Amino acid sequence: KQKTAYEILAWLEFRRVLFRSYYNNSFCSIISESEFYSNNINGYAYNSIAITEKTARALNMYHPFVIIGCRHSLKFLHSIGIETFADIWDESYDDEQDDHLRLKKIVDTINYINTFDTDKLKNIYLYIKDRLIKNRNIFLSFKNKKYNYQYFLDEPFKNLKSLYEN
Repeated sequence: KQKTAYEILAWLEFRRVLFRSYYNNSFCSIISESEFYSNNINGYAYNSIAITEKTARALNMYHPFVIIGCRHSLKFLHSIGIETFADIWDESYDDEQDDHLRLKKIVDTINYINTFDTDKLKNIYLYIKDRLIKNRNIFLSFKNKKYNYQYFLDEPFKNLKSLYEN
């Protein structure tokens, strides 16, 4: 049975409220992106960057984040103007070529963030508030581009060669 417009809108509103409560009740997002491996696994070379709706959602909801994803995911975001949080926690995982070491560094970063008490989290949030607003505005600006949101998703492939040369 095909859903009515009302049922679809009700479902979308439910999801919007549900997601907002997740973001309002947490400090940062731990984003497990669609791709992680950058090395040759089982004969397949994974040297791509996947930035999906998972990262877009954090940007849209003014949320700091750690990305569990391919090497240079943060570097790509920097290339389009997104400011991440290397001044607050270690983001060296983004440059780690070895997938297993990159995952260990990500876990170390998450564990470090988990040591922050409530007062420190509040102070960090106040410190990065303008950055989060800027990041959201950059993300939203892609809606006005010719490529729309797909530009945000496709751009990594255009920059991939230059990102991996560094």
